[in-house]
Amino acid sequence: MSKQIAELEDLDSALAACARGNGQVVLVEGPIGCGKSELLATFAERASSSGAVVVSTAGEEYDRDNPFNTLRRLSSAAVPIEVPAIDEGGARAELIRRICKDLLDGRGDAPLVCLVDDLHYVDAASLEGLLYLIRLTRTAPVLVVLSQTAHFALLDSGFSTELLRMRNVRPIVLSRLGHREVAEIVSGYPELAARAADHATEFGRVSGGNPLLLRALIAERRNSVGEVPAAGGPFAQAVVTCARRSNWDGLRLAAAVAVLGERACPERLAELIGSTRSAVAQALAALNASGILDGTGFRHPVGRTAVVDNLPRSELSALHRRAAGLLHQTGALPQLVAQHLVASVANEAEPSWVVDVLRSGAEQALADDNPRYAARLLERAHAASPDLLLRGQIKTRLAAITWRLDPALSERHINDAFDTLKAADATEQSVWPLAQLLVAHGRIANAIEIRNRALSATEGASPADDIVGSFAGADVPHLATIAEPHQFALLDANVADVERFLESTSLAGPTLPGIVQAVAALARSHDPQRAVRWSHTLLEESALRNARGWRFVFTSMLAFALLRLGDLRGAEHYSLQALDLVPGGRNCVFTYSAVATLIRARTEMRDFAAAAVEVYQPMPAQLFRSIHGLNYLRARGRYLAATNQLHAALGDFLQAGSMMKQWNLDRPVICPWRTEAAEVLSRMGETEAVEQLVLQQLSTPDARHPWIRGISLRMRAAISHPRKRALLLQQAVSELRRSGDRVELARTLADLGVALQEVEDPVAVVMSQQAVGIATECGANSLLEDIRHRSPALRRVEPNLAPSLGVVDAANARLSESERRVAALAALKYTNREISRLLHVTVSTVEQHLTNVYRKLHIEGRRSLPANLELYTVDFA
Repeated sequence: MSKQIAELEDLDSALAACARGNGQVVLVEGPIGCGKSELLATFAERASSSGAVVVSTAGEEYDRDNPFNTLRRLSSAAVPIEVPAIDEGGARAELIRRICKDLLDGRGDAPLVCLVDDLHYVDAASLEGLLYLIRLTRTAPVLVVLSQTAHFALLDSGFSTELLRMRNVRPIVLSRLGHREVAEIVSGYPELAARAADHATEFGRVSGGNPLLLRALIAERRNSVGEVPAAGGPFAQAVVTCARRSNWDGLRLAAAVAVLGERACPERLAELIGSTRSAVAQALAALNASGILDGTGFRHPVGRTAVVDNLPRSELSALHRRAAGLLHQTGALPQLVAQHLVASVANEAEPSWVVDVLRSGAEQALADDNPRYAARLLERAHAASPDLLLRGQIKTRLAAITWRLDPALSERHINDAFDTLKAADATEQSVWPLAQLLVAHGRIANAIEIRNRALSATEGASPADDIVGSFAGADVPHLATIAEPHQFALLDANVADVERFLESTSLAGPTLPGIVQAVAALARSHDPQRAVRWSHTLLEESALRNARGWRFVFTSMLAFALLRLGDLRGAEHYSLQALDLVPGGRNCVFTYSAVATLIRARTEMRDFAAAAVEVYQPMPAQLFRSIHGLNYLRARGRYLAATNQLHAALGDFLQAGSMMKQWNLDRPVICPWRTEAAEVLSRMGETEAVEQLVLQQLSTPDARHPWIRGISLRMRAAISHPRKRALLLQQAVSELRRSGDRVELARTLADLGVALQEVEDPVAVVMSQQAVGIATECGANSLLEDIRHRSPALRRVEPNLAPSLGVVDAANARLSESERRVAALAALKYTNREISRLLHVTVSTVEQHLTNVYRKLHIEGRRSLPANLELYTVDFA
């Protein structure tokens, strides 16, 4: 480089003057990495070639505590001598004179060139010896060349002052490279020539013109096709070297700058590392001179990362801890202070302000949609808090937050919170968030227990069993959500109102419980297809936000809604997908609603072996204290009934009923345990018990729901006289057509077919054919098997796949009862003459009805007729 040529010429000039008998001193100064050592090495070769006697050495970090180390190495290069470890008095001065005399005597008639690199590391005793040698240059042909890093204080501050007093000292100041010089170097590499200008600009900016950093960048670019500079690469390593060698505390100060970030300033940095402002200012100047820093910021993030990664973990932790205290004292925002606290190792005894700062920081992280970081801050707050009650409250908050991320972890947190607050003798107010959270997770028994425990500590208070009712109007700003639809506040709401709520509400932590309640209400409404649509929409949004817990919620709800529709394969698919989102989920209570959906789907599909795998898994201890256990009991009971384990099935249904009564949640729309038990009792011949259970269910407000009314009427028909049975089943079919539950509709149609067969009604086979068609479409193999084995006549029934219920409902609404009957039989391939005989009307009447049907449904002929039209519509008083 042209600059080094000029500097070598200066050194050659000094050597020429020395050869004439005029001793010289040259002080080379510049930032670390700017070529000082290279310059001295090149000049040493030139001086030796000219006939001068050259001795050289360099200061090392370990010299600082070892007197005469540097001088010993320098003298040994000329005349090997034994240097005693003398550190004071006349012996010290005598040793210095001996070494210098030996150096001069060893030159003969040639000039003596003494080169000492890295003067800033030279021990104080050796500096004293060098100063004595330098004084000899006034009368002897000696050239002393010293190099030191700019802004790096020497161990003996008087040395620099003495040099200033001498007239024969020549300074050579090295500086960083300018843009032209960087471009010149970059253009020398053929592989970089195509984009030399771009590389020169970028490399000059990142390296600050430091030759060492520039060479590292070029080497990294030549050997990498990825992003340059990269963490841990040559540039990162060069930054650490420069920081470490730029000053006594260079690496530590650079780490302090990295820790404080935008808050870094000389005053704060001095307080942070426990140094003086003047020392910090000098060290900052060194780091800026080397090109690592630009002011109080790193030129490139990789440099910052490299410095932090190379500081011992204990030192970095201590810096973060001190930074937290410093920023807290100066009134910094809690989230900023919390960043440093969570980056440091916790102390056994934390200051009282630490927990408050961490909790405030967590809430801000939530507001910034960063739940992972919020959970991390709360974990640290929990570890820092000595107060049992506060620890329980923090765990409650953790459970709510981590539900979005890891449902299994959320359950562990809620268990910890429950145990902690029980042990803390908490008040009702302090357990309220936990009780709300337990209800939202379906753990009703735990919610009742924790609230009653708190109430018992309040004078005049009495235990409360209606835990859900007590929360009906509660403001729950941060309530975690549930794994399966069992929130009840919106079950009786109008479907249109529910959808308006969903359309106007964005998905977030505080709104999640309400959204879940709304989708759950749709799933249990007469139109579960709406729940399917909303579940898909919310599932996509949850996936975009990487919220695994939310994905589990809506995947599980989607599976449940599909089960309600009779899409058994879809219910099985999404139940498995939901469970895959929670590794080891069979150990967690909240997954058992998804497990219940899976068992029910497989049971209806007659895949008993696969259902048994889930039924006979070990269960969590808390399962039957939750709604999830209620759903599981119903599913297991249906499996047991399907496999003829009737007494065990009855026990599960009755246990479910007992749980619902205990929790004051006895609503058939949540779990119709009475009709489930009645089904088993009917098979056991217990007619009176069946009638009692069915009448109880029909007397509940939920009997207004088409689904509850339909399944209740079906069970009432099972114990009625054959002629009345057909009438009740016709009414049940009418209700179930409006409920969205195709499997129950098919089951009831099959019962109606049998009932009509008993009274020799010719429409019996039509009902059975419709049942087979719907059951086949749903994949309800258990029902198909039951239909085809109930009588020899039904075994010959072939499936007639039905269109969607939406099409059927539209057709039913437009047609009169007579038109509906004719159209239904025509769709089932009956001729006009056969229809006239079945319905006791003329062929002409049949033709007229069909003409009206085609016109009203906008179809061309009987091939387009829906095959699932209602044959009967009977009002029930």
